[in-house]
This record gives sequence, structure tokens and C-alpha cells, in this order.
Amino acid sequence: MHYRSQNGFTLIELVMVGAIAAVLVAATVGQYQEFVSNQRLHTWAETIATDLRAGQQVSVSQRRMVVAVFDSDRYTIIAESAVIKTGNLPPDITITSTPQTVNFSTLGTTAAVETITLRSQMTNRTRQISVAAATGRVRID
Repeated sequence: MHYRSQNGFTLIELVMVGAIAAVLVAATVGQYQEFVSNQRLHTWAETIATDLRAGQQVSVSQRRMVVAVFDSDRYTIIAESAVIKTGNLPPDITITSTPQTVNFSTLGTTAAVETITLRSQMTNRTRQISVAAATGRVRID
């Protein structure tokens, strides 16, 4: 009897490998979307903190009052009547701030501790930006 050697894969083997690959891809897509959302939240926290620091520098260097006004989806930093910076957040990130404004004096300080909270609608994670009262120091918690 003469047997032929088998080359290649059977249809069942190919279907099984394809099914396993589909399950692995489906499992990682959710984790990837969560990762992207968390990175976007972190990036916006860094951006807002940087813009607040720039506003504080303007208040000190130009001896002007600077106000940062926060809405749920945007923020504006104003030095007296001139807009320094406006930021529009992506739809999956919202701002909650207590209070809704941060006021820098001409010395770069604030009257009270200010806290801005960013929330990701997708993962429900938050990042907080704090402004110290005595020094005006801006940090991300």
C-alpha cells in the first residue's frame, strides 16, 4: 500500500484557528478602548494643569487678575478681558469643578483651595487637578 503525504491544513483546522483568533481580538478590543479613554483623560488633565500654570504665570508677570472658568465640556482662561486659552473637551470627558472658577490674584495665589475634577464617561474614572490656596501651586492628584 502506498500512502500519500499530507501537505497543508484541513478546513476544520483553519476554521478553529480563525475562531480562536476572533475570540482573542474581541477580548482585547474592550481593553484597548478602556486604555485609550484613560490616556485621553490623563492627557486632558495634563493640558488643563499646564494651561492653569500658564494663567498663573500671566497673573504674576503682568500683575493682572486671571480667572479660569469651567463648564462641563470646555474651559476658558481670561486675564481681565483678554482670553488667554480656551479648551474644548472630547465628548466622553466632562469637567466638574468646585467652584466653577479659579481666580488667580496678581501674586499668582488663590483665596481657597480649588479642585477641578475630570470624569471619563466611558470608564467612569476621574482625575483631579488641585490649586493650592497660599501658593497657587497646580498639581494633578
